[in-house]
Amino acid sequence: MSDLETKKQGGLGYLLDLASSYYKSKVLFVSTDLGIFSVLLRARKDVQTIAREIKLERRPVEMLLNACVSLGLLEKKEGLYSNSSTAEMFLVKGKPMYVGEAFQVLDRRSYKLWDRLKEAVKTNTPQAYLEGKGDLFEEMTKNKEEMHAFFRGLHALAYWPASSLARIFDFTPYRHLLDVGGGSGAYSIALVKRHAHLNATILDLPPVCKIAQENIAKENLSHRISTLPGDFFKGDFPKGVDIILFSNLLHDWEEKKIEHLLKKTFEVLPSKGGVIISDMVLSNDGTEPLYAALMSLTLLLDTHGGSNYTEEQYTRWLDGAGFREISVKPLSGPNGIVTGTKP
Repeated sequence: MSDLETKKQGGLGYLLDLASSYYKSKVLFVSTDLGIFSVLLRARKDVQTIAREIKLERRPVEMLLNACVSLGLLEKKEGLYSNSSTAEMFLVKGKPMYVGEAFQVLDRRSYKLWDRLKEAVKTNTPQAYLEGKGDLFEEMTKNKEEMHAFFRGLHALAYWPASSLARIFDFTPYRHLLDVGGGSGAYSIALVKRHAHLNATILDLPPVCKIAQENIAKENLSHRISTLPGDFFKGDFPKGVDIILFSNLLHDWEEKKIEHLLKKTFEVLPSKGGVIISDMVLSNDGTEPLYAALMSLTLLLDTHGGSNYTEEQYTRWLDGAGFREISVKPLSGPNGIVTGTKP
């Protein structure tokens, strides 16, 4: 029986769990924000010690800790709390895999945005900016603090799919990657670190390129990864690249704009040049994976025309642009890659 079939037969208990799911996410957000997992780094502590270290009263802290135990985020033995292996890896500030800033963005921005889902469905307009006219990316770059937090969060979340792509895709034939809308630089960094022969250029808005440059410098890769400030919808892509990557980007746009970008990609690539779409790829009926289907609703709330797309749609668009040897492969979690080659 498929996971979806199990859910259909889940009865009232399943519905109650579904109706209260936001309890769980809020426990995760608040516990991370309060630094509970950080104070438990490689330690076992009682509730009084934890409450004292985060400067809060015992009663609410104990309730929160016990909820974290129930969710598998903490362990509790003989009255002492400790991090689960997942919390120790991903929820401790300062650790390489820390994703807390991504959760802060979800809590501060997306959590509240989802309260307007009914309005978005009724009006078919994004709700991120209540007038319904704002462009997500233009508005984001106007608020430096929010933009930096947004891209720090994305940088952490991109680690696993970027590392998976670096491992499973054969970059041997290629020398210069164009990372379109490369954001924080997470993908370019992961790819050039694993493939010593590969260089990369990140094309993104000027404020975003500055963030990427900081991350690139931290990795001592400024000699191999450059940035190109600009609007990737305007003008031609730079010449001299032989593989072009769209990572977690095309889902932000409607079909006509995607076709435009893929046409530009085909035109600039040499023969045997490659294209990679790394994104959440839906099954052809649009219902799975669950997270990808839910993220389409986030894109309804956040963008003009954005959506997660199916294997068939990406394949059709690449074929229409002229690419051949098109294939679809799983990556990590709900992510997949769709690749093609210019004849």
